[in-house]
Amino acid sequence: MSNEIDWDIYEVFKEQIEDQLPHLDLFISNLNNPDEVIESINNLFREFHNYKATANYLGLKPMQELAHKAETVLGSLRDSKKIVQESLILWLKEVKDQFDRWLEQMNKHQLTLTEPSSELNKKIKISKSYISSADKLKTLNIFYIDDNYKRAIKVIKFLKQISNNIELLNIN
Repeated sequence: MSNEIDWDIYEVFKEQIEDQLPHLDLFISNLNNPDEVIESINNLFREFHNYKATANYLGLKPMQELAHKAETVLGSLRDSKKIVQESLILWLKEVKDQFDRWLEQMNKHQLTLTEPSSELNKKIKISKSYISSADKLKTLNIFYIDDNYKRAIKVIKFLKQISNNIELLNIN
């Protein structure tokens, strides 16, 4: 962090976190509701994106890093549009609890925030070399078995769109 902090932005950011933490609880709890999951993921993503950017500007590195991790996880969930696993919901609750602790520190005008517990950081690992699902599929070896050769040719034509390694095993 630089020696000169923009205290006005620090105070506004602190107030933003204070105002939004109750909403985070609601968004996280709504991840169990199929009708609310997409909207809740989008809202959580936006909040953590904002936290990441402002924490980075203010040099609040532990907050910036955890917000970035949460944003990345939520970004993946946005793409999958699936119901969120309970273990991930529990992790997000722990992240929210960490933000509660940081808010307490910020209310004391602390410039150096404590690091999150190593257990919180270990629960979610994000690969630095992200490989898309489409690229992962291309590395698969697919053995297709069919007794109908005409159907097999059509299926293999489709499978070649997702993987380069297709082998037909005709049982006739």
